Amino acid sequence: MFSTGNILDFSQSGRLVTDPGTGHILALFSNGQILEINPEDGLLLGSLNLRSVFLAATAVYDIASGIVQNLSGFILNNVIPVGDIALLRRGNQRDLFVTGDLTQGSNTFSIPIFSTPSVIRIRIFPDGSLDARLLIYSSATIPGAARPLRGIAVNSQGMVLTTLPAPGPSPLLVEDHAIAFPADFDPGTGSVPQIILNQAVVTSRGMTADIAGNFYVAPLFQGAPTGFLPPFTRQLVAAH
Repeated sequence: MFSTGNILDFSQSGRLVTDPGTGHILALFSNGQILEINPEDGLLLGSLNLRSVFLAATAVYDIASGIVQNLSGFILNNVIPVGDIALLRRGNQRDLFVTGDLTQGSNTFSIPIFSTPSVIRIRIFPDGSLDARLLIYSSATIPGAARPLRGIAVNSQGMVLTTLPAPGPSPLLVEDHAIAFPADFDPGTGSVPQIILNQAVVTSRGMTADIAGNFYVAPLFQGAPTGFLPPFTRQLVAAH
């Protein structure tokens, strides 16, 4: 759960998201720390360190293969870099969605072997308890290659959008694509994440959604136009 205290590290870069229920700002820093701040007076209301949170990974959906994998024992929480954050509030429950670079390594020596883009959901219940899960990752990556961290957003209808590498129309060509899934996605049951927009190449370094449910994507490459994506519906993530 969130703890209080004066914990600030201005040496870290971060991303911001607003809680629509309270107006508070949640700041995600690259070291995995999340701060909740009251923008009216700048008061730090609480903090959460993702690297100290137990991350369930018994069922993780691989967008590249469509297979649910058990990645327990292969996650090195203390070295997972994080990228972007999105927040969905439903009543007194909050869901945080965070993109990261999942580091996998040896159980015995904890030596990183390769990193893969991933999505984490941290569900914060009204009593302050947490349920943190690794939901999605992509195995369609090149071992040892440096990769930027992706953007993520969620709209008020509970649809989550991110980008992840996956095979396109040609199985041999791996590019980033827009991936949509419901906020309540449970790997192994019900609807599965979908590659949308006709498998078009879509990169991201940041995202947001407006009150109408539209998604806005800041592309990875400097100089590329900002993308505008219309609202998605749950039909886009219906099970095959």
